[in-house]
Amino acid sequence: MSHSENSKDEEPPHERSNLTSPPQYEEPPADPEVLPISDLDPFRKRCRYTPLSLVNPDPFNTTNQDYIMKQHEYNADEDWDIEDVGLCDIDILEDTLIGYGIYKNQPKMLMCITLFNEDPKRLVESLAGVYRAYYELLDLDPTFLNRVHVVIITDGYETLLENPQHQEVYDKANIHSIKKLNPKKYTKATMKPGLQGTEFNLQSLSFINTENMISRRIETREEKDDQEEEDEEENKEEKKENTKDDDEKQEVKIEFKDIKAYGANNIGHCFSRVMDFSEWEQALSKQQRNNFFINGYDVYDFLTGDDSVGNVKTKKYKDYPLPIHFVVKHQNQGKLESYKWFYNGFCKMMNPKYAQLIEVGAIPQWNSISRIIMHMEAFQNVGGACGEIEVKLIEKKSDGVQAVSFVESSMMRAQYVEYKVSHYMDKATESLFGFVTSLPSAFSTFRWECIKGRPISQTLKGARDDFRDVRKIMSCYTSNKYLTEDRIMAMEIVCKENENYLTHYVPGAKCLVDCPLSLTGLIKERRRIFNGWMFSSVHLLKSTCRVWKRKGSSFIRNCFLMLLYLYMAIIWILFYCMLGLFYSAFSIFVREVLPDDKCLSVTMASNLLENVYLTFLFIVLMLSTSVQVLHAEVGYRLCSFLMGLFSIVLIVCAVFYATKSDGNLLAVSLIGFFIFSFIIPLILNIKDLYISDVVKGIIYATYFLPTYANIFTIFSMANIHEVAFETVSGSLNKDKEIATKVKEAAAEKYEDYQYYRAKFLVVWLCVNFAVGGVITYLDREDLRVFPFILCCVLAGVIVFKLVVSGMHRAISWVHYCYVSCHFRKIRKGHKGGLHDEVRNRAYSESVEFEYKKCVYNNDDDEIDDEEPILIALDDIMEKMRKNFKLKNDMHQANELQKMLTISKKVREREIKKKTTMFQARTMAKANPDVISASHDHSNISKDVSAADDPFGFEEPVDGAPSFSSETSSRQESESAN
Repeated sequence: MSHSENSKDEEPPHERSNLTSPPQYEEPPADPEVLPISDLDPFRKRCRYTPLSLVNPDPFNTTNQDYIMKQHEYNADEDWDIEDVGLCDIDILEDTLIGYGIYKNQPKMLMCITLFNEDPKRLVESLAGVYRAYYELLDLDPTFLNRVHVVIITDGYETLLENPQHQEVYDKANIHSIKKLNPKKYTKATMKPGLQGTEFNLQSLSFINTENMISRRIETREEKDDQEEEDEEENKEEKKENTKDDDEKQEVKIEFKDIKAYGANNIGHCFSRVMDFSEWEQALSKQQRNNFFINGYDVYDFLTGDDSVGNVKTKKYKDYPLPIHFVVKHQNQGKLESYKWFYNGFCKMMNPKYAQLIEVGAIPQWNSISRIIMHMEAFQNVGGACGEIEVKLIEKKSDGVQAVSFVESSMMRAQYVEYKVSHYMDKATESLFGFVTSLPSAFSTFRWECIKGRPISQTLKGARDDFRDVRKIMSCYTSNKYLTEDRIMAMEIVCKENENYLTHYVPGAKCLVDCPLSLTGLIKERRRIFNGWMFSSVHLLKSTCRVWKRKGSSFIRNCFLMLLYLYMAIIWILFYCMLGLFYSAFSIFVREVLPDDKCLSVTMASNLLENVYLTFLFIVLMLSTSVQVLHAEVGYRLCSFLMGLFSIVLIVCAVFYATKSDGNLLAVSLIGFFIFSFIIPLILNIKDLYISDVVKGIIYATYFLPTYANIFTIFSMANIHEVAFETVSGSLNKDKEIATKVKEAAAEKYEDYQYYRAKFLVVWLCVNFAVGGVITYLDREDLRVFPFILCCVLAGVIVFKLVVSGMHRAISWVHYCYVSCHFRKIRKGHKGGLHDEVRNRAYSESVEFEYKKCVYNNDDDEIDDEEPILIALDDIMEKMRKNFKLKNDMHQANELQKMLTISKKVREREIKKKTTMFQARTMAKANPDVISASHDHSNISKDVSAADDPFGFEEPVDGAPSFSSETSSRQESESAN
């Protein structure tokens, strides 16, 4: 806090602490489509604060979802009227950074990073990937310069104030200052006891009042027409007995209308500024800066690249700043409401070409976002695309000190393999059909022209209920459906009426994410994913008929989509019956190997194992329905450990069953297909994998297989009522009676959710009990028709996924070649990228190093022959000349040719002088009395040092172009320090 007070008008830091001056941004090449970098200079020094609101342009249309983002000037009060809309909210000013993107230069891409109360270092790590992607986009298409904005939305000021260390980092980065909030409207400053400074508390917003802005009844007066006035005049004499008040009531007709003036009962406190990445990095603590590595690389090697072996390889990038909009919502309304601000606010006002979603902590790797953009530029019918989400393999926890335990490491690597297989098989299969059903909000790109309208409105229906009106709280089914809102977005893109958009998965576009390290954290995450997937899949299958309303889509394409829908229906049925199927598989394989009894028994080995298995299923069910997951961690760990032992027993029994002479051929094939489903996708993508981690991950994933199939599934089904919705706090309403009624209504709604859970859980248990019982009974009675059909279905699904994913791998290579050719033409049309200059400088620095190696090869007493030196120089010059010629820079190539001629002459002169020097030294050694020899030696040495470097690294030769020596001087200063 104290830093922000003193640095309010200071220049922000630009580089690491060992650099003394900010980077100088040079103007890009003269290209009419490329914006000058100086356009952003007015927004660099200090952040500009703008309070934002989402205004409904038609307040009397309460169902309207087409909002306008405006600057909020005044809060509504008790006497609010429809005429106050123009006074409370005004258009965003043109001289702001937001106004620059709205009125002057509309961005080609908007990126959204959402966070709650995560450590700021995780945000900076995500920004490192964003800046790297920006540099790559500028290299591919220079027209992206100044046309990429980053919107960071943090969910609620309350959580930010609870973490003063986080607030201090943002203040130090000069992207936030709570003092800029209007104290009369938003904050209330109070002195802390003693000398500890000032404490800021949030004030409640006036328009959050339920009675004020939602379903408020506005009195409107409508004058009567002429005919009604004539009729009243005729009947006036007949109604003389009426009082004066009655006459007034007849003259005016009073009506009431419901209004909804705002699209969100919230304020977005926006702080905007153009920032370098170094300003974010310098805001971190010294310890965090010293341990700032991304995927094993130093953060600046990751950002700007390096030509040397062992670093990010082959390409060098130049630093460019990015426009940053740091939005702090006045109160926490959930992640979906953050997307409402991004889509209905920033995207609608700035109208970008692409909208990118990134969750805090997710780190886009090199050639990730840029590869997705390249793909969508080449294929204009792709409305949304996602890359590969890869689990970040760490050795230490977030504090950087405590090491990851063995159990945490095993869970992490199991998730690593799970993510790999799901992308290489599931997403690849769906992408070949043109319908990736899940575009995760952690890392996905959308075409704005495609998603605006119905896709956004349908996706945002799952946002926290507007103005917390409990009468509009969704049903339990709908709430679970929107737990994975990305599936709703993907479905609406593909099923958009009169359009022909597809969704794709782009292999190789990687993004690192953190994964849960604790079992309870993983259980809660899987509950959200499982329940969201199950309920949203039902919604998706209901949209089958909408596929045929697509415009420009061929009949064959629609038939392929129907095949994909059939595949998804089969997968949904198998998932719903997973508990019974897994038990029946365990029972069949165990009874085929171990002695068993058809009746209940505790003496036979197979019967004993089955009874213990069922007992643990019952324990997990009791824990899931009666105890909160955080309070039952020990019980879940115990069950998971023993379930892993059952997995080992199942595998051993399956192997023995497969090797028996009378083994069922179909069952053996099914086991083989299951193994191949792990191996084949990993082999096809082996160059993108860490082999040792994959091997470990397969072992751990196999051990945790019963945990996934049983514990995670039971917990998910038993907690479908635990969706994220809150009741209204009494402090948000001036009328405590209203707040009490709202709480009572919310409690009643929660009871409805519990009742729905009870019905759903009973039906699910009965179905799985029937499936497991019927399959095991038929197997014991040697009536294996139904198990045979089931094995055929499972084998068919696995083979289908293997074949289609392999085809997608081959087609993706063709797509990549096509996309590369497409962007090579674009880059050539703009005469190269914006990073060519820094790469030429890096190349010249490598030439300097190689040049000095060949010149100063030996001691002073020996020199190389003239011919080897000239040959080495010719090779160096020819490399540089070809490098420029390939880039169509004939001017530099001609200059290199001139320099080659000049340097040859200089070197010839240098050889002669060195020969003379060598002769003088020889004479001095033979006859020490000859003083003139040493005198001549000193003069010759001065002449040689003056003509050392024809490239101009020290003193340029007349007629030769000079090269920059800032790297050499920087290395000398660092060695001196």
